[in-house]
Amino acid sequence: MTAKESKRVQRRLDLWTGLVWLKPLKPDALEGRAGAYTNIVTWATGTDEFRRNCDTIAAKMDLYVMEVENVRLVSSLEAEGTLTEELEEMVVRAEGNPKAIIYGTFHMYPHEDA
Repeated sequence: MTAKESKRVQRRLDLWTGLVWLKPLKPDALEGRAGAYTNIVTWATGTDEFRRNCDTIAAKMDLYVMEVENVRLVSSLEAEGTLTEELEEMVVRAEGNPKAIIYGTFHMYPHEDA
């Protein structure tokens, strides 16, 4: 096995999820709201790639990622039996597409607290 093939074997894609805090790049990006939280499910080799995927989908919606919390392997949540119904639906949508970046319901807030 070549070094390149060995590196490819080590970079196994798994489904990851996390809670993502988004802010608008443009005033109308979130219907004039200050920000939003959502869960994201995507294929990644680890937490760094999960964050890059979150940045990618956010940019397509004229948003940027402020923070990512509770990033975990979907398989660990499944083993614990703690996947919500919404996350389960997101996982089903992502399973057949290794390039999937699925976001859930946007929980928007109207303004920043002082």
